[in-house]
Amino acid sequence: MSRVEAFGAETFTARGYGEYTLRSAGGLSGRLRSGLSLLAPTENTDFRANVVLLDYGARAWYDGKRFRVGLGLGGRTNLNADETETFNERSIYFFDSAVQARFGRVRPGLTFRTPLGGEPSDLLDFAAGINVTVAL
Repeated sequence: MSRVEAFGAETFTARGYGEYTLRSAGGLSGRLRSGLSLLAPTENTDFRANVVLLDYGARAWYDGKRFRVGLGLGGRTNLNADETETFNERSIYFFDSAVQARFGRVRPGLTFRTPLGGEPSDLLDFAAGINVTVAL
């Protein structure tokens, strides 16, 4: 839902993000994230065919000794959509949850994301993924 461009053919994608994390001594943390994504069809040289997306979200985490658990809300807005569309019509919103285990520097995880209405909810009920982070 928030990375559909990763699965499209013949599209160049550039992304840039900023993130702010606030941590407490008790293992709770909050993360605010925002950034831009540029989707440029490689078969079309007209720059007006490019899509610029604003990505944003917030997630709360609890860090335990072996596991890390997070809940969040996010969204994505097409900044160069038809001007007659409202902000909500050109946006998608989603709820996500994540869990990550810690085995030394290797941290496997699971993510679950579900749309909160709009076009993605017409296409799919949820998306699930696995990931592995290696702390350097």
